[in-house]
Amino acid sequence: MAEQSKKTYMTAQEFVDSWEKEIYELTHLDYFTYLLINELSSSLENDYFKKLPDDSAMLLHTHEITALSFSIADNLQSFLEKNCFGGCSLGCPNKLSKPFTEEENKKRVEFINMEFDGKAADCNSREECLYYDIMTYVATDTLLDFYNFEIGLHLGEDDPPLKSISSFVAKTIIRFIYKQGREWLTSPNELAFELFQDILEREPGGWEETLLDMPDEEDETEAWKYQYRRVDYIFESFLRENPEYMVRDGYRKIITFFENYLKDYLGLQRMDLFDMDDFDEFLSLILPQQLLTEEEITVRETHTLFYHLFKFADQSLGGQLLSEFSRFIDDKFSEMDRTLDIVRRYQQQNPLIDFLLSDQAGDPDVHEGYFEITQWDATGITLFDIHMKNYYHSVQMPVLSALPITRGDILQAQILVKDDYVRLLFVDMVYPANSRYYLF
Repeated sequence: MAEQSKKTYMTAQEFVDSWEKEIYELTHLDYFTYLLINELSSSLENDYFKKLPDDSAMLLHTHEITALSFSIADNLQSFLEKNCFGGCSLGCPNKLSKPFTEEENKKRVEFINMEFDGKAADCNSREECLYYDIMTYVATDTLLDFYNFEIGLHLGEDDPPLKSISSFVAKTIIRFIYKQGREWLTSPNELAFELFQDILEREPGGWEETLLDMPDEEDETEAWKYQYRRVDYIFESFLRENPEYMVRDGYRKIITFFENYLKDYLGLQRMDLFDMDDFDEFLSLILPQQLLTEEEITVRETHTLFYHLFKFADQSLGGQLLSEFSRFIDDKFSEMDRTLDIVRRYQQQNPLIDFLLSDQAGDPDVHEGYFEITQWDATGITLFDIHMKNYYHSVQMPVLSALPITRGDILQAQILVKDDYVRLLFVDMVYPANSRYYLF
């Protein structure tokens, strides 16, 4: 979600004061840890504890949630420094969606036998293995210590409440690595003094200080400034100065769709508070669905449209949206173009109506979900249900197997699972590996 909706659980000043480093010694890994403390605190408070019964012994107060998140993030950093950025050469945090080669898997087992007493997960991908390691060696150990010694609630490793929260914590960390890892974990030892300094200069208040309220009506100067930051004003002005984007139906639909996404889905009223991480989600999940039904506008033309929109917004607001937009060019847009082409060609040869009218559509053994292609070679095709965590081997994939699909792609699809075979029935959408974070 957009940054204005975030709550600060630990300020940068509190983090710096509690960390055993001078501020000029802080690194990208330290910055990642600081961000994770707030992300994990928010997820635990809003997505986990609020769903527990009011009388649950696991419930924590906000300050306890922050303390727990700090301990987990601290232990995770130690784990990463010792293993992922230390003795292990597999680089899992920066290659989560990349499967292990046979040689890499041997190295993984050798490292585990040496460092973790041979307790190895039966996993096929870096994400699965890192999830298991984080849950086992970071989350579970930290949660046990915290609840036993800080809260006074005695739990065992096999207790269902502990397993549940450990799994939640590990999944949250994996999602956060997908979101922030590429920026901060690729060069974990690079100094981050300026990053912290920038936040410290804006405190007290931290992220919450970006929540500027609508100025009072009597303050005409501030009210005037607010008006020119509004999402609807920016879009109206952009279309007024670029009328060519109202002529073609495809352009008009996309820009209206994006404006509604900002206002209705994100609840955003001010364009200067727009967070490009939300644009990443928009490109990953929402825009492909819209473009699939639009024959009048290509991915390349959509890229050009957003380039000019963000350029206009920067000129109007003095922002940096366009510079951030450049990071999506070679990654999101090119992969979106490839996967949309696959879906269109597949559905031309295998129309939805044919599937819906077939006998197989009503078969009780039809499974619907998101399936990652984890293996695609001479030995066969393996799909992994990213939500149910099930593997399907030797999958029959008529039509799709002849298209430029690649290992790591994720199919939103229906498959038929029988005792002696698994067959792909229909594909609604194909998502590239770089969209995986948003499909959880």
